[in-house]
Amino acid sequence: MSRMFFIVAAICLAAGNALAAGEPLDIYFVDVGHGNATLFYQPGQCAMLVDAGPAEQGENLRGLLEKYKIKTLDYMVVTSPAPEYYFGLNIILSDVAIKELSDNGDPGRGGDAFAAYRQLQERIPYSVVAAGDSWQCGDVKVRVLNPPVDIADSPDKRTRALALMISFGRFRMLMMNDLAGRGERELLARQPDLQATVLTVGNHGAADSTSSKLLAQVAPRMAVISAGRDRRPDFPSDSVVSRIEAAGIHLYNTSQSGTIHLKVQPDGNARLLRQ
Repeated sequence: MSRMFFIVAAICLAAGNALAAGEPLDIYFVDVGHGNATLFYQPGQCAMLVDAGPAEQGENLRGLLEKYKIKTLDYMVVTSPAPEYYFGLNIILSDVAIKELSDNGDPGRGGDAFAAYRQLQERIPYSVVAAGDSWQCGDVKVRVLNPPVDIADSPDKRTRALALMISFGRFRMLMMNDLAGRGERELLARQPDLQATVLTVGNHGAADSTSSKLLAQVAPRMAVISAGRDRRPDFPSDSVVSRIEAAGIHLYNTSQSGTIHLKVQPDGNARLLRQ
């Protein structure tokens, strides 16, 4: 069994939030370099992947799916059309079936790779989601916080990136994904209830992400940055790291820790495990 090296205390975040009744939830923040891929796995009940990372790091993701014999994803969510969020699909699709695919509806970048992704949209159940949409996977509840349905077209596609609130019993995790800058400020103005135990830091810790106001409103115990080791030395920003640490939040970075494994019990208690 993996050795526990840090315990995140559970906190009650919403009165009347029912406890999950099934198996514990494993959350893997996969080391995919400068990209994002987060796997939610509740054995026998839910396998959901939020983003698939870039193609060059796809083997890390495929290896994790093989390790746990995951052959079917109940949900595949692509939070941004940038290559570092969906190119890895080309690596895993030969081994894994997808029941449902969702994204924000934006056209992607990446030439042939996006053409292949567009074909995937046509082959399997596909939906465009926005703020107000929600679904359940096993005992995992997913609520879309961004983008708003009526958002105006903007040259900054990050304002349209999906932001998600993940709930499992009393445990909550806010996933900012590629959302930063103007998009983060608008989310703060629009969504008063953002408190969560865990925060995934927006846009790999870019300088215009993770403001002091966001940290105060979310009040997380733990923050996770998905970033690369080489291509983008300016990610995460020193200012972002300083703000998180000054707030007394435990910070983990996949570029330093590799894949990060968080196990959440049905009562909301979460513990960080070594891979």
